[in-house]
Amino acid sequence: MAHLWCSHGIPRPLDSPSHLHLTNYHQPFSSQAIPDAPICRHHLELVSRLLHLHFRDCKTKVSGDALQLMAEFLRIFVLEAAVRGVWQAQAEDLDVVEVDQLEKVLPQLLLDF
Repeated sequence: MAHLWCSHGIPRPLDSPSHLHLTNYHQPFSSQAIPDAPICRHHLELVSRLLHLHFRDCKTKVSGDALQLMAEFLRIFVLEAAVRGVWQAQAEDLDVVEVDQLEKVLPQLLLDF
């Protein structure tokens, strides 16, 4: 069984964090492949920090619900980027997803979100 990140059921990359190996990803993607995992506290802290980096007024506050919504949005965005990167790599007959595949899917991904 593969090691899992944060107990969310997401497989850990096999060799390097910069590469996603496609050996286990040749099956069509389904929404059942992504568990509805609760958002970890450290994820909420990270999202809060990212948001506050871009606020003009340092006194701006974010409600707990808004923070959870943004964290869920980012989780879905990252998972969708990973899946589309896998599809692009498979279309190019590659075994590894690299930055090039993510760059190719990014324009449409941004339009879809």
